[in-house]
Parts: sequence; structure tokens; C-alpha cells
Amino acid sequence: MRPLFLTLLAATAALAQPGVRLPFDGELRDQGPAGRDAYHPAPRFVAGQAGQALALDGDRVTVTDDPSLRLAPGLEIDLWVRFDDTPASARIIGKNEEYQLRVDPSVEGANFSFFVVIGGWEPRAQVKIAPVVGQWYHLRAGWDGLVAWLDVDGQRTETPRPAPAALFRNARLGNANLGGAAGRSLGQVSRPS
Repeated sequence: MRPLFLTLLAATAALAQPGVRLPFDGELRDQGPAGRDAYHPAPRFVAGQAGQALALDGDRVTVTDDPSLRLAPGLEIDLWVRFDDTPASARIIGKNEEYQLRVDPSVEGANFSFFVVIGGWEPRAQVKIAPVVGQWYHLRAGWDGLVAWLDVDGQRTETPRPAPAALFRNARLGNANLGGAAGRSLGQVSRPS
């Protein structure tokens, strides 16, 4: 399995423009405002859907963390991918315990899926398209804080994935109800902005 990427774009609602943009057109340099270049010890570039693409021969490419790549309402991922072999399962992009865009294992249908991790991995947004060897696919995925969505070549699906409600409780200082709190002092308490 060799997925080939052309463009990677991620943005959050807090950013007016894309955070990370990696066209992989002969280099690993971030063309977006975040300045988060990708790292691969020996990158190999091939003809892409437009320009060049990065060949991944079972390797992993690393991009330094950036707020635009974190799971937050407004996250959007936009990329092109092609497979030179039939993928048994393939993680295309993801951050552990946050989100993942992949080709499902064959026992799950070998379709494109996007997961947002909120109290677990499921439910996923899934487009029932199994990748064909040698064909480019335009994938867009995102999360708005309520819905995770996936678009494959214009075929879009959505699944509810609401963020957990904040728990509003009073803050308590000290441990008076645990006993043994006598003789303690508390100075200035503040919440950094």
C-alpha cells in the first residue's frame, strides 16, 4: 500500500486562513501561515493529481503540532490521495485520541471513514467508496463541534458528534470536609488568561 498525497490543508474556526498547507510539490515545506514543515528522512516525489505528490512507501510523515491540526470546532482537512496497491487498511492522516481519516479494513468494507474521538471512536462519518488502484480521490473531512463530516469526490456524509457539555460546578478551595485542614493558609488565587 502506498498512499500518495498531493495537498494537505487544515484549518480551525479560530483562524481566518489555513493553518497548515503542504502541497508536497517537490518539497515538505508548509506553504500556509503556520510554518509547520513536514518531516520525512528521505522524501520521494512522484507525479501528482496536479504538480507533484509525496510517495509514502509504508512510511510515516510527521508534522509538528499546531493549533490548526488539533481537534476543535472548525477543523477541516482537505487532501488528494492515490493508492498504488489495494489497501487492506490505511491511515491517511490522524492524531492519536483526536481524529483519524482512513480506509477501513476489508472486514469493515474498505471504505473511506473519518473518526472524531469524543468519548470513543464511533460513530464515524463514512462514504461507501472503496479506493481503486491508480485513481486519485479528493477527500475533505471536518468537525464543527456538533457534526463530523466526510466528502469523497463530492459525495458527502455527516454523523452527529457533539462535543461534551462543559460541567459547570463551583470551585472549592481547600479540603475542609476531608479533615486535617487546620493550620493551612491560601494566598492569591487566579486563573491565567
